[in-house]
Amino acid sequence: MGRQQSSARGDSNAFFTASGGDCKRWPGVRFGKGNGTLPVMKPVVLFLALLAAAKLGQQEYLFRTGTRDAILAAYREHATEACQRQARGLAAGVPAETWASSATIQLVIGDSSLDVNLWQVDNALWSARYRNPYLLLTAGQPAGTLNCAYDILNAAASVHRP
Repeated sequence: MGRQQSSARGDSNAFFTASGGDCKRWPGVRFGKGNGTLPVMKPVVLFLALLAAAKLGQQEYLFRTGTRDAILAAYREHATEACQRQARGLAAGVPAETWASSATIQLVIGDSSLDVNLWQVDNALWSARYRNPYLLLTAGQPAGTLNCAYDILNAAASVHRP
């Protein structure tokens, strides 16, 4: 009789104690999935999932921007020196300050000018096309428009006019 009274009162263990024919004895007491807690919990769970996704997205963004800034700070000087050396042969009379005060500097992954397809993983230039980091510098106005691609892994620069 104690089991019936605790189930009829609707305490938290009523779901586990009533089974089979016992469910028909207490028509006013709801058991299991239809007890009204699911519609309240669903928005809470969705909100927590949204917060977790936002936190992971923010962490990924901070990691990527921090890494980019650190690489730019570490290799900017090396890239400007290499671009100055390469530009001497292409454009005579280009002042050294042109590359040091370049208008734009970008970090890119892979050299899109190489003709290697994604599925050609045995190609010797595959890493250079899809994996190697490059700094792209654009010279200021005194030299006209010169672009320089600095390969960080090979410490080599290539200068060209667009």
